[in-house]
Amino acid sequence: MKGITILFSLLLSMVFISCEEYYGYPHKIRFPSEGGTQTFIGYCSPVFFEIMADSKEYYDEDIDGIPTASNEWLTVKSIHNSLIVTAKPAPSNKKRKATIYCDFGCEGCEIDVVQGK
Repeated sequence: MKGITILFSLLLSMVFISCEEYYGYPHKIRFPSEGGTQTFIGYCSPVFFEIMADSKEYYDEDIDGIPTASNEWLTVKSIHNSLIVTAKPAPSNKKRKATIYCDFGCEGCEIDVVQGK
C-alpha cells in the first residue's frame, strides 16, 4: 500500500510539473503600463499557440512566415525556440490580463500575462 501511495504521489507531481521545467518558458509575464517587448528562449517551439483574453481566443497565423497571435494589446510571435511577447501601452494605467496557451504536441502550458499596477 505504501508503494502505491508513493507511486500515486510521483504521478501526481508529474502532472503539475511546470512549463518552465519542460520547455523553459515562464508561468507569468509582467509588463509595466508603458508596455514593451520580452523574449523568452525555450527548449522547443510550440506547435501552435493562442491568446485568451476578455473571454475571446486569438489563434496564431503566419504573418510573413512567422507564427503570430494578436489581440488589441498583446502580440506573441514564435521564432525557432523563442516566444517574443509585446504589450502595447495600457490606457490610464489600467490593469490588463491575458493567458497565452502553448501546445507542444503531446503537452501544453499556460503563461499568464499581466500589465499594469
